Amino acid sequence: MKKIFQNKFLVFILLIILFIAIRSLHFVPALNFSFDQGNGFTRILEMWKNKEITLVGPGSSISADNKLLLQGSILYYFTLIFAVPGKFDPIVSSYIFMIFSSFGIIPLYSGMKKLANQKAALLMVILYTLLPMFIDYTRFFFGPSFLIPLSTILIYLMGIYKVKPKNIYLFFIFAYTGILMQFHYQIAIVLIILFVYYCLKHWIPASAGMTKPLLIMVGGFCVGFSPMILFELKNQFYNLHVIRDYLFSSKPHSGTPFQILPHRYLSISILTFALVSIYFKKYISYFLIIAVAIILIIFDAFIYLPKPLHGFGMSPDWNYLMEKKTYEIIKTQNVKNFNIVNHIYDNLSMVIKFHLKKDGVKMNYEDYYHNDYLYVISKNADVFKDPAYELNTFVPNKLIKSWKLNKVYNLYLFKRVQK
Repeated sequence: MKKIFQNKFLVFILLIILFIAIRSLHFVPALNFSFDQGNGFTRILEMWKNKEITLVGPGSSISADNKLLLQGSILYYFTLIFAVPGKFDPIVSSYIFMIFSSFGIIPLYSGMKKLANQKAALLMVILYTLLPMFIDYTRFFFGPSFLIPLSTILIYLMGIYKVKPKNIYLFFIFAYTGILMQFHYQIAIVLIILFVYYCLKHWIPASAGMTKPLLIMVGGFCVGFSPMILFELKNQFYNLHVIRDYLFSSKPHSGTPFQILPHRYLSISILTFALVSIYFKKYISYFLIIAVAIILIIFDAFIYLPKPLHGFGMSPDWNYLMEKKTYEIIKTQNVKNFNIVNHIYDNLSMVIKFHLKKDGVKMNYEDYYHNDYLYVISKNADVFKDPAYELNTFVPNKLIKSWKLNKVYNLYLFKRVQK
């Protein structure tokens, strides 16, 4: 058994196969391709067709005074790496991302071996492969999901710096952290952890001069985060004003209040696991590694072998396949001047509209005031008491046709009746 663990190439092959196999279980019915993904794919499709370059990416969930905290455009460009070879098919593109994530095992193992030892490295790649939180979020497109495989490269850079403590590698660590910050602002916590870690570990105990290392760390981060810094300079520090208003304004915040949700500490978790493994490396044994692997495999079997009732993080009895089925129905109807409401969770129906735009359907996607027809996905046809403008502006109306989508939801076609 020990010889198997010491053959790193065999370890890589076995764990990559295991990584892909677990995530392939019910991959399509479990796939989360909902509002954020539909909206993001629509934007990158436009960028790809128009050969557009942008400094800024999508808005985050943090907002103040009706202004969203914006993320980096790297989210769009990184998604393109998987969307283009997948021909913008959500299932194929997401599966390519999942396979890409499996190769994070290699830099994670190599980095942890340099930072601690082989046993700590093995424990980390077992957690990376089998921990349900990492399984769930490496199966679909999402900014925080990207941080899971990309954080393994950060661990690798830290490992290189340990065995070759040169300033250039310290610079790379913080430059790369700046790049990761563009994906999601949870990296701010990672940045603080890294800053404290290197200050305590290397310079303060030795009473070494801190000026040069500090400049290297700050300079590296600024280089990595430079697209967003440039955006801030060009737009009167837009994001800083949003953060200031969010933290200190007496006005009630618009949008959802900040919550501690699993996707907001994915990269923090990886770094925390790494630092804990480094600190307790002498207590990690092959027996512990095997025990953790067996427990997680059994736990994963209970979670992922049953067919899911809905897409991960999506509404009950609803998944991407239902979105695609609805789109297929709509595109076969000879209806002009229409719009769509997904009354289950997204009145703007971004996933279906992504498919329409991908197929080049010409319509006014944002206009819910002058459309003659309205498709509505709902449990029943009694939806027009909803105060949402997409529905309450479409009255009076009459029901033209309906389709059964599954045992819970239907698709309805309404026609506007002139008063």
